[in-house]
Amino acid sequence: MATKRSLVPVTDTFQEVEKFIQSISNGFLEAYNLDYDEVKSAAYLGFMQAYKSYVHKKGEFTTWVGHKVKRRLLDLLNKHIKDGKRPLAQIDLRLYPEKDPPDFDVNDWLDGLSKDARIVAKLVLKVPIDIRVLMTQLGEDSPGNWRQAIREFLDERGWAKKRVTRTLIEIKEAL
Repeated sequence: MATKRSLVPVTDTFQEVEKFIQSISNGFLEAYNLDYDEVKSAAYLGFMQAYKSYVHKKGEFTTWVGHKVKRRLLDLLNKHIKDGKRPLAQIDLRLYPEKDPPDFDVNDWLDGLSKDARIVAKLVLKVPIDIRVLMTQLGEDSPGNWRQAIREFLDERGWAKKRVTRTLIEIKEAL
């Protein structure tokens, strides 16, 4: 890839980041139940804004694309909310029982876990700055990225991979 983005044709540049843009767009589609064509258009607009405004000296192109695409998608979401379309109101009430679910006592739940599982659960309940930094670097706030950030955090503290895996499985089964 050339050092200056303007030397690379827009179609080549788009192909390099197309899956990344789709990943961001899919996250918005799943989370907010927005119109597919509107999300796609907003994401592509964000890409074009990134392409036209990218300054090589200031960082990676993909980081800039991610920022611009997310910004356009957030603008779309805010427009829907402002217009009263309320994309978050798409709730299937059949998923919820008529009676209130029993109270969940976090402390009782934690008491039923092993020492390692309690440590990891507390990392999620009160996220240390190291994990927040890792999540920022990973980008999307997804379960996979949370697992990866927690794994890296524990690996840096000397936990073996089997220990981390066993602990995450225990937590998953307890939930």
